[in-house]
Amino acid sequence: MKIGEFAKKHNVTIDTVRHYIAEGLLTPLRENTQYSFSEIDNKVMDTILLLKAMNFKLEEMKPYLLFQTMFTSNSFVSLGSFQSSFEKKLVQNREEIKRLEQMNELIEARLQEYNAMLRFNRGIALSMMSSLKCPVCKKTLELEKPELLHNEIMSGELVCPECGKRYYIRYGLLSDKMIPELEERTDGIADMVENYIRQNDDKYILNVREFYQKAADITKENGLGAKNVMIDGESVGFLNSAILRSLPENVRLFVHIEENATIKYFLEDILPKETIIYSG
Repeated sequence: MKIGEFAKKHNVTIDTVRHYIAEGLLTPLRENTQYSFSEIDNKVMDTILLLKAMNFKLEEMKPYLLFQTMFTSNSFVSLGSFQSSFEKKLVQNREEIKRLEQMNELIEARLQEYNAMLRFNRGIALSMMSSLKCPVCKKTLELEKPELLHNEIMSGELVCPECGKRYYIRYGLLSDKMIPELEERTDGIADMVENYIRQNDDKYILNVREFYQKAADITKENGLGAKNVMIDGESVGFLNSAILRSLPENVRLFVHIEENATIKYFLEDILPKETIIYSG
């Protein structure tokens, strides 16, 4: 049997067969410049695939395959040392299964966190309501039809009791007009960032990182004792992240953006407790 037919019979590639030969696991006879595979080689290959399915490493297989090649049978499994190896592998596999289960628990927990991040979990703190006044009448705005989450306003309407000017809250965002449905904003982001990193060399990436770190240091140094902070405009999300992480813990943050809600979608987990993001 030639190597191509042999590989097809065992549903592996020719390169795989050549690799097993190079490792000394398969020992077919050679006829001129070509390998010739016999029934013994078929049985040895079946054993390789079986042991691989049991999680044996290639170097661990060699003693079994040597005996099988010599005695052309599976009688080696009755030998005490080989039985001990199978028992040891069983223990190792059980430990590996336990380790993989623990890894899966971590993955599942991360997926739950990720799904939670997709749902907008931060709103406008109720404690900030007294600060919201009509820019025309200077009257404190009144809250109507609120939906609350953790003492924060996720949706509702603010109305001036004097002139009737109305503002809208949705997804924890404040606006002077109705806020439409926000489409998924994560699609393609990971690919975009990964492509950005690949297209720039390590030195450039490190320079950008150093710039963000300097921005964070400046914010921390000059923001000591700050009570109110405003971010105005569509600044870069990663830069906002560096700045937000450096603000005093109890600061009140006011963010003004035009239409883009990305700052809240991606960064709301690090927003100060008292934050208002105004879109419009």
